[in-house]
Order: sequence, then C-alpha cells, then structure tokens
Amino acid sequence: MQFASVVRRLVAAGALAALASAPASAQTTFDYFTTGQFTSATASCNSAAAAASVTCAWPSSSGLTLTFNGNTDGVFGYQSGTYITLGTFSPGGTGSTMSIPSDAMFRLIINQIDPTTGSASVVGSVGGQLAQGSGGAFSSLYWLPSTNSVTIGSVTYQLQGNQGEPLDSLAIGALYNTSINGQAWIAGSTVPEPSSLALLATGMLGLVPMVRRRR
Repeated sequence: MQFASVVRRLVAAGALAALASAPASAQTTFDYFTTGQFTSATASCNSAAAAASVTCAWPSSSGLTLTFNGNTDGVFGYQSGTYITLGTFSPGGTGSTMSIPSDAMFRLIINQIDPTTGSASVVGSVGGQLAQGSGGAFSSLYWLPSTNSVTIGSVTYQLQGNQGEPLDSLAIGALYNTSINGQAWIAGSTVPEPSSLALLATGMLGLVPMVRRRR
C-alpha cells in the first residue's frame, strides 16, 4: 500500500510539473504567399521590383522568355511540416533551349502573414544565379539558390528536390513548368498540448491498482 501511494504521488507531481512547463497553446499553422524578382543588366523584365508574376526575356535566337508565378492562391492555414509549393517557372516563346547572360539572377521572396507581429507580412528571401547548363534539349538553365532554407520568425522554410533532399540547384525546363517545392516547420509546434499531457497522467495513474494487486 505504501509503495502504491508513493507511485501515485510521483505521477501526479510529474503531470503537474509537465502541465506547468508546457505552453498553453503552441501555434501549428502558418500563412504565406510568394513573389519573385529577376535582375540582369541585359534583361528585359516587366517589373524591376518583386511581384507575384514577373517575366524576363534575354537575347537569344529562339526568343524564349521565363516567367515566375508566385504562390498566391490557397496559402492559408498550412500545418507545420507540410509540403508546399513556393512558386513556378514557366517558359515562353519558341525553341527548346535557353540562352542567358552570366549576370542573370533570380530572388524568391516569401511573405509570411502569420505568425507575425503587427498587421504587415514578414519577408524572407532566397537569391541565386541563373546559370547556363548542359542539360541537353529539354533543360539548359539552372537556378542555383545561395541557401536552401530561410527562417522567418518561428517558421523555417526549406527548399527541397524531388526526393525531399535540400535543394542545391533547380533545373528549369524549356518546354514545361518547373515548381520550387519545399517543406516548412514551426518551431515548438510538436510540444504536447496540456490536454494530451493530462491524458497521459491519467493513464499512468491507472497503473497504480495493477501495482497494488501484484504486491
């Protein structure tokens, strides 16, 4: 009987301590939208500033253009850990290869609406060079991000490849759309809620009669 009483007291004290130390509510969702920006001394762009949709054309025999369309639709209420699309590159014109100057750059801009402070969005970005590659007839352009992750407040966005690996380079097709994909996590979102901790404590207390019977 004395042993069971000690177990009951320890379990109750542990549950109370866990409830006291756990946050009352850890946010598990985030809201965002993305914009983009091309830069090049020899490029013809429809906007020098970041925009939800930007198009650039570089001198080439095929007259190809490249458009970035940001993710602006249905970007609310994403759960921490979810896979997301951060925007899409779409080629235009004719031909199957792209030819660009060496100073061509692209910047992906993430505008986080929630969680944030105040009413405006908080911005993070990933810049990188647009480089000529040797991918053959179907892809001869690559975006080389300077980093594959960016943290805005409590949310970390990671750019990922097709297999979920961190993105070091993105092959942009000249004949099809190419998406920038990733995953995002909210810091501390995996902390158990007080109700879950209380349920665990209740289950542990239920073990006390079993201990008593065994003794």
